[in-house]
Amino acid sequence: MSSTPPQGPPPHGQPQYHPAYQPGPAYQPGPAYQQAGGQPPQQPQQQPQQPHPAHQQPQGKRKRFPHPVAQLDGFTWWDLGAAIAYVLLLFIGLGALILFIPGVAPLFNGNEALANVVVLLFTYAVVAVLAMIALGNELWKSFKTFRWYPLVKYLCIPGLWLGTQLVNVMIQAVWNHISGEMPTQSQNQQIAEGLASAVPWWLIGLAIVPLGPLVEEYFFRHLMIGKLSRWVNQWVLLVGSSVLFMGLHFVGAGEVPTVSTGAPYLVMGLVFGTAYILSGKSIAYSWVLHTLNNAVSLAVIYLVEPSGLTDVPPSTLWMGWLMHA
Repeated sequence: MSSTPPQGPPPHGQPQYHPAYQPGPAYQPGPAYQQAGGQPPQQPQQQPQQPHPAHQQPQGKRKRFPHPVAQLDGFTWWDLGAAIAYVLLLFIGLGALILFIPGVAPLFNGNEALANVVVLLFTYAVVAVLAMIALGNELWKSFKTFRWYPLVKYLCIPGLWLGTQLVNVMIQAVWNHISGEMPTQSQNQQIAEGLASAVPWWLIGLAIVPLGPLVEEYFFRHLMIGKLSRWVNQWVLLVGSSVLFMGLHFVGAGEVPTVSTGAPYLVMGLVFGTAYILSGKSIAYSWVLHTLNNAVSLAVIYLVEPSGLTDVPPSTLWMGWLMHA
C-alpha cells in the first residue's frame, strides 16, 4: 500500500497550498488629517448656534430697553365734557356765577381781587376734576416714565426750565437789537403781578401751581398732541398746540402778542410739548415741568419783586388772570 497521499481537491485529496496573507503597508492618514504629536484624528465638535447678529448684545454693554409710548384711546364723552367746561368757565367766565349764590359775595367784603382768585380757583378745580375723570388711570400710569432713564429725566426738569429762560433772554436781546424796542411785559404778566399785591400767595398758588398746569397739559398736550396724533403728525401738532398755548394767554387781556411779549409763551409751549413727546407722551412729566415753571414764577413775584408790583385796576383782573396759569 502506497504511503503517498492522495492527490486532488478535498475532501479526498490534499488541500491546495495557499501562501500566508502578507499585509501591505500600514494605512497612513493624509496630511489633511494628521494631528500634531501623532495623535489620531478627532471628530469635530458641533459648535453651538450663534444668535442672529441683529439680536446679539455687544459684550460689556448694558441692555437698553425701548422707551414705552402711551397707547391712548380715542376721544371720549368725558373729553368733550371737560372741553365744554373749559370754554364756558374759563373763556366765557361762567365760573363767576358762584358770586351770585346768596351769602357768597359778602364773604369777600368788597375785595374784588380776592373774589376773582377764589372764582379762578373754583373753576380750575372743576375743570381739573373733569380732566382727571377723563384721564382715568392714564395720569397715574404716565408717572412710570421715570422708570426709564430716571437720572436724565430728573435732571431735565430743572435743566429745561433754565434752558427756557436762557432762550427767552436771547430772543429778547436779539429782538431788541433788531427793532430797537425795549423788552416789555405782557398785560397778562402785569395782571399776575397786580394780584400778588392783594391776595395771599398760597391762594394763588393753589390755582396756578398744581391745577392750572394740569388743565393746560390735559388740553394742549394730551388732547391736541397725544390723541390727535392718531391722524396728524405729532411734530406738526406740537407747533400748532404751542401757538394756541401762546394765544390763550392773550385772549382774556385783549392784547395782540408781539415778539417781545409772545415769545416766552411760545417757547414754553414748545418745551412742554417736546418733553411730552420724548417722555413717551407722559402727561405726568409735562405736568411736573409746567408746575415747576409756575412755582418759580410765583416765587419770583412774591420774593424778588415785592416792592415793584404793578397796581392793576380790579376790573381787569378777572378775565386776564384766567389766562395766566
